[in-house]
Amino acid sequence: VHDSKPLIGSFFYDGADVANNAFKLYEWTATANAQAFVIHTKDFDLGQPQLKKKVYSIIITFAHAGISNWDVYVGVDGGTPIARTGLSDNATVSSSSSAWVVKTETLTTPLVGESFSFQFNGSGNLRINDISVEFRPLRKRAD
Repeated sequence: VHDSKPLIGSFFYDGADVANNAFKLYEWTATANAQAFVIHTKDFDLGQPQLKKKVYSIIITFAHAGISNWDVYVGVDGGTPIARTGLSDNATVSSSSSAWVVKTETLTTPLVGESFSFQFNGSGNLRINDISVEFRPLRKRAD
């Protein structure tokens, strides 16, 4: 099944054309084509929703084909992800690789907030394995 349509071999059914006594059958191909992408994550509280955190860097493990550059954005406390100083602004990504690549994006000024979301924009074929965040929880001192 692909997009709620049954697959038949490498073909999928996409409804009937009753007027012409025919049904629509399209060939499915697994060949990836380079396209523009925007990947937007959910809001992460990093396991401690009640505490503010200071985020220093983001570590992304990914494999890609044909990505020459990308942009990384961060949203704080449910806000829209925006460009942050120190994160990639058309950062060069090494040549095409089917092996996992680890890239660290370090913020010039650490971000403070309770939750964070991430957005990646670029073009090419991208597979993200994981996203790690280097942070420290901020605790208030007792009076």
